[in-house]
Formats: sequence, C-alpha cells, structure tokens
Amino acid sequence: MLDHIPDDHDLRGAWNQLALDMEHPEVFYTYEWAIAVQRAYKSLLTPVVVLAYENEALVGVAALALKNSGELTFLTADTADYCEFLSAPGVRREFLHAVLSELTSRSLANAVFTNLPADSGSVDAMCRACLRAGYRLHMRAAYDCAQVRLGSSAERELLKQSVLAKKRLRRNIRELAKRGTVTLRHETDWSEIQSQLPQFMRAHIARFLEIGKTSNLIRQERRAFLEELARELSGPGWIAFSRLLVNDVTAAWNYGFRFAGSWFWYQPTVNNYYADFSPGYCLLAKIVESG
Repeated sequence: MLDHIPDDHDLRGAWNQLALDMEHPEVFYTYEWAIAVQRAYKSLLTPVVVLAYENEALVGVAALALKNSGELTFLTADTADYCEFLSAPGVRREFLHAVLSELTSRSLANAVFTNLPADSGSVDAMCRACLRAGYRLHMRAAYDCAQVRLGSSAERELLKQSVLAKKRLRRNIRELAKRGTVTLRHETDWSEIQSQLPQFMRAHIARFLEIGKTSNLIRQERRAFLEELARELSGPGWIAFSRLLVNDVTAAWNYGFRFAGSWFWYQPTVNNYYADFSPGYCLLAKIVESG
C-alpha cells in the first residue's frame, strides 16, 4: 500500500493496460487521471494506493484516498463519472478481499466507494468480499448516465440523419451561420489546449453566474486538475477539447475525451453572447455527426 502514486513509466503502462482490459474501459480509470488528481488535490487528500502483483506482473490497482475529514474514498471520486477496482474479472473477488483485508489491518473502518458502475463485476465481488472481511455493506443507486451507442456504419448514418433532422437544431445552426462561418474543432495538443483553457474557464464561470449558480471552476484545485489532466491525456491522445466556432469566436466548448472507441461529454460550457441559439446543443450534435 502506497501513500502516493510514483512517477513511473512502467507502472503507467501496466496500470493503463489493466484499465483497457476492463469489462467497460473508461478514461477515468487511467494512471493519467489518478496522478492528475494527486497533484491538484494534494492539500485535500492523501492517496492510499493498493497495487497487487503476481509473478512481478501488475494484476490489480485500487486507487483510494483519505480525505482531510477522515473518510476513505476512491481517489478520483470527486472528479470521475465512474470509479473502479482494476483487475481481470476472474481475480476481482480475490483482489477486493485483499484490498479490504489490508484496510482492516490498518484500522480503516469506514469507506465510501461512490460512482462504481452498476454493471461492474466489482459490485458482486464487493458484496462477497465485505462478508469475508467483516465489513457491513450499504449500497444505493446514485446517478443515471446517458449513453449514445453509435453502432455499425448504417446505424451511425441513421443516428446522424435523426440528429440533423431536428427542427430546433437546424434553426439554431442557421442563426449561428448568419453571424459567421460555423466550424467544429477538436484540440488534442497540449500547447493548443493550454492557450484555450483560460477562456474556457472564464466562460464556464460566467455562464453559471448568468443562470444563478456557482461553477466548480471557482475552486483553484479544480482548475489545476483540468490543466494537469489535459497535459497528461494529450500524450496518448485521449483528450478531446472541442469547440464550436463562429468565424474565429468560440460559441461553445466541451472538455471531453476519446478513449477505447468512445467519446465522452465531460465538462461543456457556452459563450453567453450566443446562448439564445443553444450552441452547446449544436456542438454536441456536431460531435455526434462527426463521430
């Protein structure tokens, strides 16, 4: 059990291979995501990282953390839509039992494992591992996460035509086009994303103020996390910082990802100047169209 994630090339590769081999791979499970959280939130939590090896090969990763409140959680719980225990399905139960036994030996009595996918093999494994380790278990549904399955080429074409047929979308695109040439851009290079992040963050804060809410980007840790994450994910090409432009002005942004054959709509915002024309909806439609 480690109290930090080491900056280690071999560990990065083995960790990410486990993430890619999961039943449902997600960018949230990667080494890059975990180390970005560690760097950005170091004043608020202490990593508790369990690595399992068999014949010197990494076979399990549990990236956990102790918050300043004393609560044990997934390291990425406050930033990731999904969190997981990484291992091959066949050893998940054994790995989870080893994790909980280690937590028990260190007198860590309470843990909250939020954002575990309902269809994950870890759910059943957790139930059995808790019984063996002497933990009481409480589970509840938290969120419904929408997904669009693009399917085959024919199914993609049907979906594209269905999206483009929406009257609201066509009307908004026409209105934007009256104000300039509408284009879609996906930035994946760190230097390009870095230059765009300040404007994106200001727009996100301004948009929330416009609708009477508070953006999570007012927190320095959140801004630092997005910067660290973009830098890390740009290396393997998993970041997709998408923009809908009207001429050279950005009307909408999505800080998103392309990972293991999927697009992820993670943190979008819009330019208040174009808000009447639903530029965020137009951006999402353009991404589905191009996908």
